[in-house]
Amino acid sequence: MNETVNNPKPWWQSKTVLGVIVMAASGVASQTGLAELTAADQAAIVDWLLSAVGIGAAGFAIWGRVIANQRIG
Repeated sequence: MNETVNNPKPWWQSKTVLGVIVMAASGVASQTGLAELTAADQAAIVDWLLSAVGIGAAGFAIWGRVIANQRIG
């Protein structure tokens, strides 16, 4: 842990900083009318996100089993 503290990464490599930038940009876009979505667009986005999360979860489970050190059971 001390090595991480002594050798910090650049700010643009921080997932937290990038997440905050995306969040702020989406808030600005929403408030300025740049991101006005119809109900159909919102439903399509939600469907896509739910599918992506399901696929990601399956991939994560498979990856976890592949790198596991012990057998199940």
